Amino acid sequence: MPKAKQQIAQAAPELPVRLDEKALEVIMKEYDALRELYSQAEAGAQSIFNFYLTLVTTVGGAIVLILQLSPPGAGTYDNSQFLISGLLVFAAVIGSVYLSSLTGRYAHMSRYAQGIDAIRRHLIETLDVPMPAVYRPFLTSPKDKPSRLGRRLIGWTIWLGPTGTYQLFIAAVNSLSLAAAVWLFLLASGVVQAQMARSILAAVLICPATFVVYNIYSRLIMNRLVQGLGLQVDTLREMPFITGKQ
Repeated sequence: MPKAKQQIAQAAPELPVRLDEKALEVIMKEYDALRELYSQAEAGAQSIFNFYLTLVTTVGGAIVLILQLSPPGAGTYDNSQFLISGLLVFAAVIGSVYLSSLTGRYAHMSRYAQGIDAIRRHLIETLDVPMPAVYRPFLTSPKDKPSRLGRRLIGWTIWLGPTGTYQLFIAAVNSLSLAAAVWLFLLASGVVQAQMARSILAAVLICPATFVVYNIYSRLIMNRLVQGLGLQVDTLREMPFITGKQ
C-alpha cells in the first residue's frame, strides 16, 4: 500500500506556481519593452522601404530626363545608354544596402515577437488560465510538434523565396535593374548587334540569378540574427559588421 500511494503521488500533476505581484510586474515591464522594441523595428522597416521608393522614383525620373534631353544622334544615344546603365547599376547597389538593412529590421522584429510569445505562453501556463481550443497550437512548444515531410521540403525551397513583401519588391526591382543595365551596356557597346542570342541570354539569366542571390542573402541574415543571438538586445559586440549597419 505505501508503494501504491507513493506511485499515485508521483503521478499527480504539479500545481502551477503562482506569481506574486513583484514577479508579475517585472514580467509585464519586459513584455512592454519588447512590444516597444518591436514597434520601433517595424517603423524603421517602413522608413527604409519609403527611402528605397524615393530612390527608385528619383532614378526613374533621371532616366526619363536623359531620354528626353538626348538628341537623335547615334553617338549621343550610345552615351545616354551607358549613362542609364550606370544609373541602374547604382540603383541596384544602393538597393542591396537597403535590402540588407531592411532584412535586419525584420530579423529584430522576429526576435522581439518570439520574446512576446514566450512571455504570453509563460503567463498562460503559469497562471493556469483556461484558454479556447484555438490556442492549443500556440501553447504547444515548437520542439514538441512532430516533423513532417512537407516542412522538410519547405526547408530546402524556402531559400528561394524572399523573407518578406518589402524584400520581394526590392529584390525584384534590383534584379530587373541589373538585367536592364547589362542589356543597355551590351547594346551601347555594339555586342547586341554582333551576338544577339548571347546578349539576350545573358540579360535573361542575370535577372533570376540575382533574384535568388538576394533571397539567399536575406535569408542568411535572418537566420544568423534570429538563431545566433536569440533575444539579446545589444548585438554590436557579437556581430558589428552586420547588425551594426542595420
